[in-house]
Amino acid sequence: VFHCNFKVPLVSEVVVFPITADEYVKKEIDIASRLGAPLIIHGGCIVEPKMVLMAKKVALEHYLKSVQELARYAEAKGTDIYLENLSNYVNYRPFHYIFTHEAEYAFVFERLQAHSNVYFFLDAGHANIENGLPAEVVRKYHHLIKGISFSNNNGVQDQHFGIHDGNCDYADVVQAIVETNWKGLVAFETRNQTAKAALADLAVMYRESLTTEIAVA
Repeated sequence: VFHCNFKVPLVSEVVVFPITADEYVKKEIDIASRLGAPLIIHGGCIVEPKMVLMAKKVALEHYLKSVQELARYAEAKGTDIYLENLSNYVNYRPFHYIFTHEAEYAFVFERLQAHSNVYFFLDAGHANIENGLPAEVVRKYHHLIKGISFSNNNGVQDQHFGIHDGNCDYADVVQAIVETNWKGLVAFETRNQTAKAALADLAVMYRESLTTEIAVA
């Protein structure tokens, strides 16, 4: 898996920025194609907009257009694109991320049905910010989710803690994985826990969910 440059301004409300960013990401698609790997891209952010709701609407539309353009380019290269969600910060930030919650996921994916090479890479920690419900995202989009990144936080900041160190309901996330029979890439971005330890914790939760599922059945 090849991860894009996080700072590429695909969503800027300044029209020329996404156009330039598209050309940059096409170079990343070229690299991913040579590697035989999918490319993860982010929605990016807009900084200190004066009219927040309007700016976010325009930025989301720019993001969709960029993804459509990049999907066409990537398809010709035999490359898949994975869209990673970002944190839905709503207070006390001078910027706003795009592609952060259910309404935005729906807006984008409903308009990408013609592109069979675009998928979802769910960052469950990001989805937990501001009362997000990552388990419900799994239940709704499991058919599009190619990978899940696991970390935890306090629901306010993206702290990248271990999966038991925060308020994300990972028992429900894992239950959703079992319910939907989801299979895909598993990633960890934990600062206070090794990937090996995080994987061991996740494995325990997964086995417990399987046992619960069998008992209920």
